[in-house]
Amino acid sequence: FDGDFLVNGLPLFLAMDPPESERAHLATGLRAWDGGIILARYLEKYVPKALQVMSKTRLRGLELGSGTGVGGLSFALLGQEAVLTDIGDAQRDATLANIRRNEGSFPAGA
Repeated sequence: FDGDFLVNGLPLFLAMDPPESERAHLATGLRAWDGGIILARYLEKYVPKALQVMSKTRLRGLELGSGTGVGGLSFALLGQEAVLTDIGDAQRDATLANIRRNEGSFPAGA
């Protein structure tokens, strides 16, 4: 995730532990899961439709157990308001670091 994965035409930057690392096995929120990638694609496709159907200009989302933040950061890159949460110091630090890596790409207020 060095900017090669795009959400809404914007690069998503993530730092994560290698899947084979001991830390990633102990704290599963330190790596990107396939489900997060699928969620990012789902949001990219359906958030614009939800905005239209609901006659809203913006949505709010809460990601529980965000880990590296693939889902919540993707939601924010789509211009939506995202709150990312996780437990544990390592997960919190990873989430915050990835927010910082991407915050220059978030539309205002995301």
